[in-house]
Amino acid sequence: MTGFSPYLCKRLMDHWTGKAVYAPPGLYAGLSLTDPSIAITEPAGGGYSRVSVPAASLGSASLAVPSAILNSASVTFPVPSAGWGSVGYWFVCDAATGGNLLFSSPLDEPVEIP
Repeated sequence: MTGFSPYLCKRLMDHWTGKAVYAPPGLYAGLSLTDPSIAITEPAGGGYSRVSVPAASLGSASLAVPSAILNSASVTFPVPSAGWGSVGYWFVCDAATGGNLLFSSPLDEPVEIP
């Protein structure tokens, strides 16, 4: 899957139709070895952790199809102290650990992080 998760789609549709209020959450970027829309498999150990992404560092969504949001600052993960494996996806959740998947996308090519 690329794009919004079913969780985020439901929250936004409920908000837009007045069924519920959805306040923007904190945003945390992560890396996954597997497709996060099926199951998030983050690197285990080696100093890996999700990275907080301040909303202020994100631009407005484009009107292009598909739409995109660009960040004005690099998202920098900790320096690995051991291998993280072959990372094939990035994702954004609403928590530093656990939480709800908001959106995800595959990398152009998997990256082996030694």
